[in-house]
Amino acid sequence: MEDMTDRPEAGHEPGHQPAIGTARPRRRGWLWPVATGVSLAGVTAAVVLGAGALTGTPAAASGSRLVDLPLAGDTAEGRLAPAAERAGGEGDHGKPRRGQVREGQTILAGTVQEAKDDRLVVNRDGGGQVTVTTNGGTKVRGSGVDSLAALRQGQRVVVRVDRENRALSVRVPAAHAVGTVTAINGGRGTLLRGDGLTLALDLSGVRDAPKVGDLVAVRGTPTEGGGTLKVTEVRMLPRTGG
Repeated sequence: MEDMTDRPEAGHEPGHQPAIGTARPRRRGWLWPVATGVSLAGVTAAVVLGAGALTGTPAAASGSRLVDLPLAGDTAEGRLAPAAERAGGEGDHGKPRRGQVREGQTILAGTVQEAKDDRLVVNRDGGGQVTVTTNGGTKVRGSGVDSLAALRQGQRVVVRVDRENRALSVRVPAAHAVGTVTAINGGRGTLLRGDGLTLALDLSGVRDAPKVGDLVAVRGTPTEGGGTLKVTEVRMLPRTGG
């Protein structure tokens, strides 16, 4: 067998020193897995620590992260929204996107029991009364209502509440739906909405009631535990095909 102990490396003669700046051939066989592992670890850290950095959208600043909708009156503040949602950041003008609130805030949904300048009592959906404090900074909007004094007992509200149990905003949602009338029985009707769900209509207060097959937009007040819409306004919509 040929003795390899004294053979010089390829390209080098005995006693010859490599020129300055001349690199020896690289041995990449073991370096590639290590380098790849480091790169993947860096990417993973970037995803975990700052999802916005990969999407081109700034991540929410510390102290103003977005969370799923927790309910006011619950002990938990709610879990953090999934990373894909947080990466979306906030909506225009720094407002949270629909379906999200800032960390530490909660949502109170129900009907008004009492509205005063310094407090709002709400019969919360699902049971129980919740009282939150109000002040001159509490914003009220929706359905023609623009102040706490204009709120009426039984009116539906969605309230955004902060850590100190203060009502930041009160929204009075308008109950409305768009769809095709599929049944009429006296002063009652059934609406097939665009999403495929059906809605019971109380048409007793409408002068010109729609007929079966009409495509309509209706607005009114929820009754019977939210299962029926007492219609106050009907608007006929043009339907393709006549």
